[in-house]
Amino acid sequence: FGHGGCAPEGWGDYYWDQKLWRIDPVIEKARKWPNPHTWEDTLAGSNSASRRFMDEASDCGLKHGATVPIYGMGGWRFNVTVSSSLPEVDERQALNKIAAIAHTYSIVDPELPSHMGSSESARLTVREAEVVQWAAAGKTRSEIAEIMTLSEHTIGTHMRHALEKYGAANVTSLVAMAIIAGDVYIPH
Repeated sequence: FGHGGCAPEGWGDYYWDQKLWRIDPVIEKARKWPNPHTWEDTLAGSNSASRRFMDEASDCGLKHGATVPIYGMGGWRFNVTVSSSLPEVDERQALNKIAAIAHTYSIVDPELPSHMGSSESARLTVREAEVVQWAAAGKTRSEIAEIMTLSEHTIGTHMRHALEKYGAANVTSLVAMAIIAGDVYIPH
């Protein structure tokens, strides 16, 4: 997680001194939901602690914001967030702009967050990536085995290794994480 940019005077120090990153609902949402989102989205269906946190940020001058989670080889890596102290902001318009900037930056410099605890262990082998690619295309294990002229057992081994490397709970999660990481493409 990184912090930067402009914020009301004293907020950054307060945020880090109080270790608010541990309870920040924007960060928590980004870890669980890979899509860009506004702070309004973050508060939808949130608990009272999250609302209190966001009210406190608002009281300090952070009225609106938008966040783009950046995912890499090992899953969630960091957020790009912009905020505003203006009373009225089109959060959706801001979100579209930072999404383009954030994703361009992560593609140009994919190693950016390596100092933040990301792991190279999620790198898939060529065979693992091929198996995940076929799964992304909707193929079953037996269909993949037939296409790749390998045994179902071997396909299962490659799939299991990919699941472990990503820490995915199931093939659907694995495919989503691999697409986000750029290890496989979305089939047409």
